[in-house]
Amino acid sequence: MDNLAGTVDVSPASIGVLLKLARSIPMTAQGEASSQRIRFGLYEVDLGARELRRDGVVVRLQERPFAVLAILLERPGEVISRDEFRQRLWPADTFVDFDASLNTSINKLRQALSDNAENPRFIATAGRRGYRFIAPAIVVSNSEGTVKGAAAPASDASVPHHASKPRLWAWTALALAAIAGLAVALIAALRPGPLPKVSSLVQITNEGLLDPWGKITTDGARLFYLDRTGSHWTLMQVPASGGEAQPFPEPSQNIRVVDIAPDRGELLSFTFYGRSRDLPLSLTPVVGGPPRRVGNIVADDAVFSSDGRRIFYTGPDGIYSCALDGSQVQRLVALPDRSTDPQWSRDGNRLRFTLGDPEASTSSIWEVSANGSHLHPVNLHLPEPGSACCGRWSTDGRYFFFTVFHEGLHTLWAIRDRPRAWPSKPRAPVELTFGPAHYGGLVTTDNPTRVFVWSGSEQREMARYSPASGRVLPLLPGVRSHVGSLSPDGAWLTYAAGGELWRSAADGSSRQHLGSGFAPIMRVEWSPDAKSILFRTLDTANAERFFMVSADGGPATEISMGSGHNEPVWSSDAGTIVFAKWAEGSVTRAQSGIFLFDLRSSRITKIADSEDLIHPSFSPDGRFLAAITNFDSNPSQPTRVMLLDTRRHHWTEIAHGRLVNPVEWSKDSKTFYYQDILADGQPAFRYSTATNESDPFVDFASLLRAGYVRCSLLSFAPDGALVVSLVRNEVNIYRLELDLP
Repeated sequence: MDNLAGTVDVSPASIGVLLKLARSIPMTAQGEASSQRIRFGLYEVDLGARELRRDGVVVRLQERPFAVLAILLERPGEVISRDEFRQRLWPADTFVDFDASLNTSINKLRQALSDNAENPRFIATAGRRGYRFIAPAIVVSNSEGTVKGAAAPASDASVPHHASKPRLWAWTALALAAIAGLAVALIAALRPGPLPKVSSLVQITNEGLLDPWGKITTDGARLFYLDRTGSHWTLMQVPASGGEAQPFPEPSQNIRVVDIAPDRGELLSFTFYGRSRDLPLSLTPVVGGPPRRVGNIVADDAVFSSDGRRIFYTGPDGIYSCALDGSQVQRLVALPDRSTDPQWSRDGNRLRFTLGDPEASTSSIWEVSANGSHLHPVNLHLPEPGSACCGRWSTDGRYFFFTVFHEGLHTLWAIRDRPRAWPSKPRAPVELTFGPAHYGGLVTTDNPTRVFVWSGSEQREMARYSPASGRVLPLLPGVRSHVGSLSPDGAWLTYAAGGELWRSAADGSSRQHLGSGFAPIMRVEWSPDAKSILFRTLDTANAERFFMVSADGGPATEISMGSGHNEPVWSSDAGTIVFAKWAEGSVTRAQSGIFLFDLRSSRITKIADSEDLIHPSFSPDGRFLAAITNFDSNPSQPTRVMLLDTRRHHWTEIAHGRLVNPVEWSKDSKTFYYQDILADGQPAFRYSTATNESDPFVDFASLLRAGYVRCSLLSFAPDGALVVSLVRNEVNIYRLELDLP
């Protein structure tokens, strides 16, 4: 690319070096170095004069926002963490609301640059981590060719003449020129070109009910996706150019589409009752019609081969392939855990997929050759750890797109699939999207620079709900938290805000801070004697940990229940925790079940005949233990509510439903409340231990019609109101136009 007169195109690292040199050159030479100017778009930054100019006109900018801009320009394209800003701009002994001050500086800087946080041209927000400068920048060179204060060469009169000196100088000059040329060539080769970026974003759907689990698929003219509407899911279709979304021709309920045949005649699909694994695989005509089963194949995910003659599908122990009728089953590769999102490279020689790690509750992207050889993880060169998934190649094969989950946010990334010719810098991924909204589910089109994604967020709130009046009131006015628990007497509430734990009176008064510094807290529960609080955290790698803390605050004690996914709750005795160990990953069905953990002796005891049971709940008097069969173990069958009478040591089925969750016991231990969240209206029921019968208690049909997608009954307030968790989806499909240099 031809450079502008008087300018030098430089790499992000070079700009950082120049900025640091300007601060370190001695005063005798700093006059010219500190006049270094950096240009981007219509703007120019003069580091020496500490000025920002637009088309030569000075733009008013305070010192702190200017300092923020200077730091961003040191490393264009890289995320500058909030912590680095704090360390460099606010000394340790400065008492200031750092977050508010930095946010104010960023806002003032964006105003000066006429930038927009939602569609940034210069400064992008990198989730909760920090900010990065995303525009191309050039360093403007000085008009003079020498550095002030440099020594002048000695005159000829003071230097002896030798006959060989001109020849020596000539050879020296040639050598220096050759070295300089080589250096210029290397710098040009190593200099990164323009970075991939999103050039435009257009919203396609508007109903906001998209469920990301359903994936997005396209036949070129239409987009297929899943909407969650109350107790069921609906397969939808919308023109790729935008327009009115409509249900897919029958069947449309509870059909999950994962791929389309190369000839675009059939869809790979699964029928399901709820989000689960090991689902029956089918072929569904693109024009609609009854699905045709692919033999007896059950899978988690699937993709057509490049020629459309075979289907590759993922199972619990590897990736397999079969003919379109389900015959000729072959295993491509054995894997230690479940995998999803299989995708072929453009040439059909490589298959990439997402491999889960249940022990660490994370995922990564792997690759295997078409013949099953060369299995290895894909090095995506991520700057920070995070769960990577859902990879897709661009249709021209130059780029590989993927999703990263880090610090509670899903973002889209791109990386060149193949390195450029030597010499070149190592490949580095580029973050395409930033918070606060989540982005994922990228699907490519025939146009390599056009993709479709879902974007949005799931909004949760805890509330008091009165079925009689239909009123919904926040459980904690002014506090944004969807994780909380009432004390046994209903007088106190403990709740989480990110990684902080709080306690307050039930009306929100008398708030007390119980602890901080944890990974995001996902669940809290009071002990039966109201003296302790049990809580669960989930870190950025999806690894869960469990802690116990005094209700009055103080140090937290970590509780370990061994490997696997564990689900602890209090038993009727405050000295004992009951927990369910799920049958997944390395935990077999025989190793699963419900266990008692004695906090005094740390002894763990398994409850007999409890394999594959989850969601344990003890009655207050300790006589009964309720639990639910694991939906994932047999998703085609109803979940069953099981009751253990500890006096008779016998499990009994007391109810069943599509997907049942326990709620709580009455104070007198005579009634057990539970909810079927996949039944129409997401109804709750109550079971009487005296009559051994269940009857409907309440449903949430009116709230579902009001736009909530999930209404979970949690407990009961002291005044009899229902304490509920309400979920709204605000997720839609967007078209992204990309610059892919």
